[in-house]
This record gives sequence, C-alpha cells and structure tokens, in this order.
Amino acid sequence: MSIIITGGAGFIGSHTAKALDTEGHDVWVYDNLSTGSKERFRNSHVKFVHGDVRDLASLVEIFKGTDVVVHLAALTSVTVSQSQPSLYHDVNVQGTQNVIKAAVKSGVSKILFASSAAVYGNPISIPISEDQPLRPQSVYAKTKVQGEEMLNKCSIDTFALRFFNVYGHGQPLNAYAGVITRFNDALKNDENCTIFGAGTQTRDFVYIDDVVSAIKAALDVGGKHVLNVGTGQPTSINALYETLAKIHGRTSPPVYEKARGGEIEHSVADITRAHAVLRYRPMTSLEEGLRKIARE
Repeated sequence: MSIIITGGAGFIGSHTAKALDTEGHDVWVYDNLSTGSKERFRNSHVKFVHGDVRDLASLVEIFKGTDVVVHLAALTSVTVSQSQPSLYHDVNVQGTQNVIKAAVKSGVSKILFASSAAVYGNPISIPISEDQPLRPQSVYAKTKVQGEEMLNKCSIDTFALRFFNVYGHGQPLNAYAGVITRFNDALKNDENCTIFGAGTQTRDFVYIDDVVSAIKAALDVGGKHVLNVGTGQPTSINALYETLAKIHGRTSPPVYEKARGGEIEHSVADITRAHAVLRYRPMTSLEEGLRKIARE
C-alpha cells in the first residue's frame, strides 16, 4: 500500500511512518520541517518530500498513485491559536481543505485525519463518547471541528481520529510540550515540577504505540468514521506526578501554582466505538509507558 503522511516528520507522524515502513508499505512523508526532522528516518525506507499543505499544486502532484493519506500536519498550540487565528485557519483549515481536494483529484481512496479531544471542550459527561456535543473552546479546537466537517462532506472514505493526551519516547521538549514530557525532563534534571491548580484535574494519557496501532487498523476499514483514541482510564495530574517521581526515585513534592484560566477539568475517552470498528485495544499501561520514557 502506498501511504503519504502529511506532517510525518513530527512526533506522531514519524512513529507512524517507521511502523508502516517495517510492515512493507510504500511510505512517503510530506512535511515543511517547521517542527519535525527528517533525521528521524535514518536507516529506514521512508521517502521524504519537503512541502507545505498550503500548497495545493504540490499536494496534487505528490498524491498521484497514493492509496491512503494520513493527514497529521497542523499547528497545535492552543495558546498561540488564540493570538494568531488567521495563521491557524490557513494551516489547519485551508491546509486540510487542500489535502481533501488533492486526494479526491488524485484518486486517493482514504484520508485518516488527526483530530483532537479538544473538540469536546468541557464535556457533558465522563467518559466522553463521540456522540457528545462539540463545544470547542479555542481557535485550535475549532479548526479541528472544521476539518472533521469537511471530511464528512467529501466523496471518499475518511477517518477522524480524536486523539486524547498522546505521549511517548521521542516526544520533543519545547514551550508547548505536554505535561508528561515536562515532568520527565524536570525529574531527570533534579528540578521542581509545577502543577497548575490542585492537581485533581484528570486526563486520558495514551502511549504513542497505541495511537499508531489505531492508525494502522484504520487502513483496512472502509466508510466514514469518527473515533476516540485514548485508553478509557482517567489519571489525575497529582497521580501522574507521584508515579513518575517514584520511577525517577524522587520524593520531593511538586510546586503548586494558580490554575490556568480555561483549563478543562476532566477528560477521558469512551473507546467503545474504536474497539467495535477497529478492534482497538490500548496495550500500554501508564506506568509501563512512563518507565519507557524515563529510560531515554
């Protein structure tokens, strides 16, 4: 199978590309390298093309002869999206529209789209099923809702995979890194970890290998689907810190600071539908995943 991964030089994309490459697929990565690195594909058969999803003509050309597009290219900072909405519209909305147009024109049979749990906003109930109303609270989340709407209207098979809190080995540390990456780096360097609020807020942390397993499973399923990709297990930020600190042999408490405005209190996926459609079942426990990244 010929597969192109937009944004494939990033964290989720590079793991996906390498996994598909080892299974014998013809894998191409299309990325502008704004955050990713093509060095991730050393010692693999993955082919790299430098490009931007805002360039429709380039997408049409590169998609020729492709079976499936895994569309991961996006800007992902909630904070920056609020201050630069036009940029986020150009990349996340117009870019997704370009991917869809190019895929249809080039005869691609399926698009897999990286959506986000952020589309739910503050959920009505926990765990969150795909049928809950979408109440995006940021420009970033709104762009993901718009992406899903465009996919639903296009003429080919599509998957919108709503990723919850993805983490794992090789996740970059930057200004917008997830809490696990930040905690792990601080604990390695014997620095204090900061928790905003009381630490009782919960998240659904899903290991990168399980996310890749969902993407791989979707390659072989037809139709149009919207699916949560998480674990179905809530973890408080306090419990996360305690587990990771124990792994690192640290006993000092975290530093607590004032809660950040607009933060969602509880988020955990209902993965019933993903199991029914994909036979998806996360295999990596949180402690096992944390031990893996602690060894890096």
